[in-house]
Amino acid sequence: MRRLLRLTTLLWLLVAVAAASAGPALVARVQVESASRRVELVMDLDLVELLARSQGYRTDQVLTELAQAGLGAVAWTGTTLDRLSLSGYLGVYEGRDLADLIATGRVGSPDLLALDREGFFQAGYTYACTADREVGRWLERAAATYLPDGRHRVTRRGSLTVLEISLLKERAVQLSLGLLPAELERAGVGAAGLRVMARPPNAAASASPEGVADVEATLTSVVASLRVTLSAVAFSSSEVLGYPGSLDETVAMVKRVGVPVAVFETIEQLGNVDQKGLSYVASRLGYQIVRIYTAPEVKVLTPAELADKIVRSVKERGLRVAYLHPYLVAPEHLLTTVGVTRDGRSVYAPPPDAQGRLDYTPLLALNVNYVRDLVALLQSQGFEVGAPEPLSVPNPSRPAPPALLGLGASAALGLCWLALRPRGRLWVASGLLASALVAAAIAALAATGRGTLGLQLAALTAALAFPSLALSYLAARWTATARPAAAQPRGPWPAVFGDLLVVTGISLLGGLLVAAILTDIRFMLEFEYFRGVKLTYLVPPVAGLAYWLRYRFPGETEPRAWPRVILRLAGWPIRVWHVAVAGVVGAGLVLYVARSGNTRLVPLLGFELRLRQWLEAVLYARPRLKETFIGYPSLVLGSWLAHTGRREHLGWLMLGAGVSQVSLVNSFEHIRSPLVLSLIRSFNGLWTGVLVGLAAVGILWALAALVRRLGTSGGRGPEAA
Repeated sequence: MRRLLRLTTLLWLLVAVAAASAGPALVARVQVESASRRVELVMDLDLVELLARSQGYRTDQVLTELAQAGLGAVAWTGTTLDRLSLSGYLGVYEGRDLADLIATGRVGSPDLLALDREGFFQAGYTYACTADREVGRWLERAAATYLPDGRHRVTRRGSLTVLEISLLKERAVQLSLGLLPAELERAGVGAAGLRVMARPPNAAASASPEGVADVEATLTSVVASLRVTLSAVAFSSSEVLGYPGSLDETVAMVKRVGVPVAVFETIEQLGNVDQKGLSYVASRLGYQIVRIYTAPEVKVLTPAELADKIVRSVKERGLRVAYLHPYLVAPEHLLTTVGVTRDGRSVYAPPPDAQGRLDYTPLLALNVNYVRDLVALLQSQGFEVGAPEPLSVPNPSRPAPPALLGLGASAALGLCWLALRPRGRLWVASGLLASALVAAAIAALAATGRGTLGLQLAALTAALAFPSLALSYLAARWTATARPAAAQPRGPWPAVFGDLLVVTGISLLGGLLVAAILTDIRFMLEFEYFRGVKLTYLVPPVAGLAYWLRYRFPGETEPRAWPRVILRLAGWPIRVWHVAVAGVVGAGLVLYVARSGNTRLVPLLGFELRLRQWLEAVLYARPRLKETFIGYPSLVLGSWLAHTGRREHLGWLMLGAGVSQVSLVNSFEHIRSPLVLSLIRSFNGLWTGVLVGLAAVGILWALAALVRRLGTSGGRGPEAA
């Protein structure tokens, strides 16, 4: 017994040392996250041009109004023949159609007529024609860079440039031709005071060192000649510029340009969009990266609703670029009373400062109000609008030794084993050996260059061990002999709240240890992330139930008693209510696991979504509903029942209490979320859950009093008779 006590003390000492070493890492992370408060608002230049044309404005007029509202940058993507044709830079024709136009006299260009007489135009081919010499020179260079060899040719006649592509028009007009500086100049981007987020595509020719150099020359020239400022570089295809053989040239180019690389978050909101070569470029750049949130397409949401979604993503997931889609069509439902801005004006009302600048159409007002609403909400949450800045964390950032933190997690795992009260040296040694092997595996992975896997293993160990350890304490409290009422002059509440604080404190320690283990720029930017979420949702509650059974029925839970217990259970008659209860528990378990993590298999219910939105509106960080309505109420109710002598059937409440501890630690597994936000979310889950638990205790107490009163009155009836 004394030896086990010394062993337990040693393991707790290792946990304390790991917790102390985690402190500097957590402080450094909070400082870094607090310094990153600038958000860039971006719209696609081609979509703004489409909006302007549809409303009868020039593009520079619309950009000026959006910039006045708070838009910070335009996304400058690789152009296509389709876009160039719509913008009036050139004409695009199918060979047969062009021949018909010439034959009917609807084309008067002498140079085109001369080419036709030479039999230049062929059916099934696509032809792009421009008389603008500057555009023609760019078109020739872009075709050589981005179009496949042998599928195109460029011909010059006088001032005319003709690009022939041996593809049908439907395919040819969608091919990317790279960045056209004239688009920025004609749109008046620099005059509007907007920055540019360049989105160069990757093609066979641009993947060469010469292609990367051409992109750099283009970016440098627009900065010098058009007086625009670059905001970031965001690669626009499934491959990074220069992939596969010129990635080092791309890294050097980005460094010389002096802006961060922006990467897109996935639709599932887990990790970044997979682009070939991105991880290599990011690591060579020292993870000078900002992450992009792509706003939902504006179909049914009001400007205020869209702003809520975007700001929540910025606040909770560390995203620092919001990629906006303009309203190109006004949703019909915005004509009703819900179509108002945050300051109560109609979404179709021009902004107050727009008097005399432009005759606003309703659709332009809708887009300007969208940006104004978003800027106002960002500022109300402590953010500022401007060019994004990457996190100022070196790569890799290791303020705390991973092996030491992993040792603390493994020590907690050993404490979990000892909490099962194993009998015999062999059982004790086997569990401790398993914990030591986990610690050795973490250290070995770090030493052999697979540190990321080691960090993930250490974090998973902590996420499994600490909630389980907290529940072992709770199980011991719930199964201990109840103190008589005379020994509790203040009632059971000091013991109830003592249980709550100790259990939550142990789990919080585990959550902070997970956060310290994964405080690494790769995890903060979601190039890597925590693994094993669904496992952490299952193991601790089951471990809590096992602890409760072990302490409640010590004889029956000994390994030598297992055959006898199994035979006894096998002989029980199965009732209908057994099947019903098993079905309900099974369905609840499936729902619980399916709703965990980022990839939910079961969608949110309507009332649940509305409750979430209300909590997000009234609290800085919305608590998790499973903590508020299941986890902490089960913990409070179970402790109250235990400390008032009602200890018979608390196993179900132990499972519920386990949900709260799992959810608490899970909040810290999302390293993309600011640490302070996770702490606030956990605190909000605690106090709201305690309130619901107190209400549950009150209801149960009232029902019990009512039953006693009815039983007393019923007992008097026969005596009176």
